[in-house]
Amino acid sequence: MQIKSDSMFHVNARVNGIEAQDVVDTAAEVTLVLDRVGAQLPEAVPVLEHVYMKTA
Repeated sequence: MQIKSDSMFHVNARVNGIEAQDVVDTAAEVTLVLDRVGAQLPEAVPVLEHVYMKTA
């Protein structure tokens, strides 16, 4: 677990054996999962809407 200077709360997580570094946002209304992580899950994850994020 670490808090970076951008004030985001980062954690190292493992879901069904898939490791990823995640950002915890307790006020978020949606959960975003990388396509590469979702594709490795044993069951299909329902996709309600595709979201594309652009960063600076």
